[in-house]
Amino acid sequence: MNADLGSKGPTTSGPDGNKVTYFGPDTPHMSASCIDLGYLTRFCKGDRVRMERYIRMYLDSAPGSFDGLVEQANAGDAEALAAAAHSLRPQVNYMGAQALLDALTGIEQRAREQGATACSEQVAHLMELNRAVMAELRAVLEAG
Repeated sequence: MNADLGSKGPTTSGPDGNKVTYFGPDTPHMSASCIDLGYLTRFCKGDRVRMERYIRMYLDSAPGSFDGLVEQANAGDAEALAAAAHSLRPQVNYMGAQALLDALTGIEQRAREQGATACSEQVAHLMELNRAVMAELRAVLEAG
């Protein structure tokens, strides 16, 4: 992977052909950015190959994990929904997807307090957020 995954974030060409820097704190980025790879960069000590491996693991495992969360919500199993949301938080945190992490935390709390049916809108929003996160992670890999 040749993308710059340092503290300033990876770069790639935007839709207009201009260079876009993703996910870096204190750097220009796409306004719709859902991730900040700063934590992953520090965790991997800047090792791009290792970072790419973690990103690919997330891209491989997240769809099934999020589908399982939806199944728990649809089944009305509040405790299993809360547990599924809780178990996804570490992976999401590694990817620096703060909005997704916040949504998972909210679902976990709401499921425990109000039941699974109270979480339907949050779960739908969560799935949209995860699609956006996955698209950005794929862009990071493709920028390589």
